[in-house]
Amino acid sequence: MRILALDLGKYKSVACDYEAENGRQRFATILTNPKALHDLIVDLEPERVVIEICSIAGWVSDLVRSLGIEIQVANPADERWQWCKVKTKNDRADALKLAQLSAMNQLRLVYVPQSEIRQWRALIAYRQHLVQRRTKIKNHIRDLLLREGQLLPRYRSAWTQEGIANLEAMSQPLSEVSMAELWRGELAVELAQFTAVQGQLADLVAKLDELGAANRGVQLLRTILAWCPNSSTPARQNVQAALRVTGIDWYARCWWKSRGAR
Repeated sequence: MRILALDLGKYKSVACDYEAENGRQRFATILTNPKALHDLIVDLEPERVVIEICSIAGWVSDLVRSLGIEIQVANPADERWQWCKVKTKNDRADALKLAQLSAMNQLRLVYVPQSEIRQWRALIAYRQHLVQRRTKIKNHIRDLLLREGQLLPRYRSAWTQEGIANLEAMSQPLSEVSMAELWRGELAVELAQFTAVQGQLADLVAKLDELGAANRGVQLLRTILAWCPNSSTPARQNVQAALRVTGIDWYARCWWKSRGAR
């Protein structure tokens, strides 16, 4: 079997053309872009392409699949990949090890879903990123007012329409504040960011709801989980265990992530 193992880098990648029957190996360095990778695969005509899981594994997998070639994506979180247990660590050695382990069927493989599913997952993860950004803004506003002897109400009451109106009354444009009240300008900047993130979150959640409404698996999941909306209840855990058996556990995780922290 002819195996093409790729040690992918941000700008350049090292390719190992490996023949499993006799151990013959050849190396090449290419640019990390779709055209260069496509030309290399077409030129070598391997029976299998092997890569490590990374941020660019998605489009690489799509390219290899479009050429009708088997793709293996390896999980490097394994004892054999720990640097302290590897005497030689460089791009060529990594590419060769990928090829050799693949030839012996000793790789821990990772499933890379289709592009649409990856995009959906990325949007769910980005929503959580926005939630974290909003939390940081809230915490900074609390610390800012505490520094100036102002205490915000606890929990969510500080972020109601009335609470935001009170904060806006204390803020002033940064260009208009005096030296003694620069904190009011800082508060105005933070409130502007808070409003922007809130609007972005609302748009993103609306899009996730639209995607969920068009997906039969998510709709089925919602009818099941309607009986146990609290994610910490044993009932929800039992349902999640059952969903793993039916193969739609991913929808459970996606839906709960998209609706969990509002």
